[in-house]
Amino acid sequence: MAVSRVSDASRRRAALLLPDVPLVSPAQVLERSDLVLLTVPDDALPGLVEGLAETGAIRPGQLLVHTSGRYGARVLDPALRAGALPLALHPAMTFTGTPWTCSGSPDAPSGSPRPNSCAWPPRPW
Repeated sequence: MAVSRVSDASRRRAALLLPDVPLVSPAQVLERSDLVLLTVPDDALPGLVEGLAETGAIRPGQLLVHTSGRYGARVLDPALRAGALPLALHPAMTFTGTPWTCSGSPDAPSGSPRPNSCAWPPRPW
């Protein structure tokens, strides 16, 4: 597992929310991962995908997932041509990187590499 961030604010947020996860370049994230989540602002997604494909960072068989509400899977066509398996997965809720993201909906499952970082009392079924 690895994470890549650009802005100082996003680096601080990554250090807070993912303290044991290495902060590396985008190419290094792809180097280490079979499943890659591209969770960038909508405007940045096409250029990121094209750049990763042009530099050879994408490996055949890698699963590339984006969470942009603006684009479908077609924005991942450069990755597809590089042999990746594209997937568009738009969340119904924006993930802000704040504690409220995890506590906003007790009925929404979520995951985190840190135990209990998004914990709430489980509902009886």
